[in-house]
Parts: sequence; structure tokens; C-alpha cells
Amino acid sequence: MISEKQSLFREGQKISLLAGIATLFLALLKLIVGYFSNSLLLISDAIHSASDLLVIFTASIGIKIASKPPDERFPYGYYKAENLATLFISFLIFFAGYEIAMEGYKKLYVMPSLRIPFIAVLTAIVSIVVSYTIAIHICKVGKKWKMNSLIVIGHERKIDAISSIFVLAGIVLNFYDIKYVEGVFSIGISILIFRVSIESMRDAIYALMDFSPKYAKERIRDVLKKEGDIEGFYDLKLRKSGPFLFGEVKILIKRRFDVIKAHEIAEKIEEKVKKEVREVDFFPIHIAPFEGRYAKVAVPVDGNKISNHFGRADKFLIFSVDREERKVIEKREIENPYKEKKMRVGLLCAKFLISEGVNALVTKEIGEIAYHMLGDKGVEIYVGVDDVEESINKFIKEDMKKLEEPTKVKE
Repeated sequence: MISEKQSLFREGQKISLLAGIATLFLALLKLIVGYFSNSLLLISDAIHSASDLLVIFTASIGIKIASKPPDERFPYGYYKAENLATLFISFLIFFAGYEIAMEGYKKLYVMPSLRIPFIAVLTAIVSIVVSYTIAIHICKVGKKWKMNSLIVIGHERKIDAISSIFVLAGIVLNFYDIKYVEGVFSIGISILIFRVSIESMRDAIYALMDFSPKYAKERIRDVLKKEGDIEGFYDLKLRKSGPFLFGEVKILIKRRFDVIKAHEIAEKIEEKVKKEVREVDFFPIHIAPFEGRYAKVAVPVDGNKISNHFGRADKFLIFSVDREERKVIEKREIENPYKEKKMRVGLLCAKFLISEGVNALVTKEIGEIAYHMLGDKGVEIYVGVDDVEESINKFIKEDMKKLEEPTKVKE
């Protein structure tokens, strides 16, 4: 079965082959018509198209190498071969622009005699239509798969189409004996080529230097911010390698979660990240325990004592603790809205405390359903003593035993 990566590289090779065949056809057509019509513009454009074949060939080689699977020498794959190919292509394009600029300068002093202008005009129109159609398709595929080499080929095909527009205008103006047209237009084409080549060089160099794309980072941050099972994240890193992104992040897991649960959360986040940013290939998530300064604690109470039944408690005492200062900074009581319910009272109370933002519970007993509901949301559960104030003091001093399993009392 073909993987998505293999499909990506196969499509890239297929597109580069299509571009190569079309470019070869246009180069031969323009060269032949340019020779018989005595159009220096068409001949120059044919040479430009011929040089594009080297660009396309280089891109194809880069995509072919990048498609090789990871091995012992290159455990992260050969993806940067595509970036190297893009950099080399950029230099070739820059050199082609230089040649066209020099040729244009020479043409400022030449006034050719144009023959069979109709055929020359028709050739230029064919070149415009074919080059632009292929350019749009290649750019679409390149942007879809984030393959810089294909994007560069697409831009080069667009330049070829623009070049043919200048050629068309030049042929028409030459027919009416307007001077300097070929030279000026050729220099104009070279300026466009310089711009594309410099932008392509920049993108390739950025990728080779492990550039971190801003758009991808922002989308990954959004995924992490919406994840309710973590307390935060830090050290988010991304780097581009060919059409793919490699990255990593550290997440802060609530202390209540065990190792298995923490890894489940990490795997879920990784899946979400890869779904949101398709080009992410390798994204390990490192787990770190969350040691928050503040804790919001709930205690089921009946009067001055901890209730003997979590779900049937008269009230819930909720207090906030500053772990560093070791003191209570806020305290309030809330009536238990579910104490008179006949069924699932523990579950309802657990949901109620979660909605209040509680991250710790001090209780003498708790049923299985409520225990797991709170545990799944990262709420730490501790075993309290009868006296409420004594339990609060023990929690502040971190001298309280965690409840590792639900008690025997049913809700």
C-alpha cells in the first residue's frame, strides 16, 4: 500500500516530468519559428526555455533523493535534498536572468528584420497559454504539499508565460519598426527572473538552516491551547525539512494523571497536531509534571466536619491555597445542589466541582464513578480527617495521603 509520503513524491516526479516535456516542446517550437522568422526575441525565449529544462531536471533529482526512506546514516530521512535542489535551481535561474539581461543590452543596438510575423505571433500565444496553464497546476500541487522545488518550477513557468507576453508585444512592435523593443523587454524579463531566484534562494536557505514557519507554529499553539487535559506547554520547536516539518513540545500534565494516562494525552495531542498541520511528519511530545503555585481545593462538609458521604454532603467548602506561601488566600462555602437527588449524586457532584475549576478534593469517601470522573480531569483526591480545619492545615503542609482508589461506600 502506497503511503502518503510516497504518493507526495510520486506526484512531484510526475509533475516535474510533465513540465519537462512541455518545456522541451516550447523550446523547440520557439527556436524553429524564431530562426525562420528572424526573431531574436523568440530565439532568446527559446534559450530561456531550454535552460528551464536543467531547472526541472535538478528538481526531479532532488525529489527522487528526498523520496528515499530514512536509514542508519540519515535517520530523519533525505528530505533536505529537496531544499538543496531548490537552492541550486535558484542559482540556475539567477544565471539565466543574467544571460537574458546581457542579451537584452546587446539588442538595444540591433534592429532585426522580422519575417513571417503571423507565425511568430501564434508561437508566442501558444507559449503563453501552455506555460501559464502548467504553472498554475504545478504551483497548486507545490503549495498543497509544501514542496519548494515544485513551487519554484511553477514560478519559472509563470515567468516563461510573462516572457512570452513580452515576446508577443515585442514582435508586434518590431513589425512596426519601433526601436529598442527587444532590448528593453528582455531586460524587463531578466528583472522578474532575478526577483523569483532571490526569493527561492531565501526560502531554500531558511529551510537548510532549520527555519521555523510562523503559520504552522500558530496553528499548533491553537491546538495546544484548546487541550483541556494539560496545564500548559513550553519549548515548542519546529524546523522545515523538504516538504515536511519536524518539531517537538513539552506539555505540563496535571499531577493526578498516571504515566499511562499522560502518554494517552500526548498521543492524542500529536494526532491533532498532524491533522491540523498536514506537513508535520515527526512531532514527539515530552511530558513534564505541572507544579502549580495555586491549588483550588474542595471539601464536602457537614457543619465543622468532613462529610461521611461525598455526594450527600450539606455543603462544599472551596478554598484556594498558595503553595509557595503555604497559606489559604480565599475560602467560601457552596450549597450542594444535588444532595437530595436519588441517583448518580456522586457523578453530578463531581461534574459540579469540575465546573467550579477545582483541581484537588479532600474527602473521607468517594464512589467509583465520581472518583474516575474527577481523576480523568486531573483532580487530585486526598484522604481527609474529621476536622475541617485540621484537614486544611495538613493539605497546606503537604502532609496528606492521596486516595489511590475509590472507597467501598457506594453512591
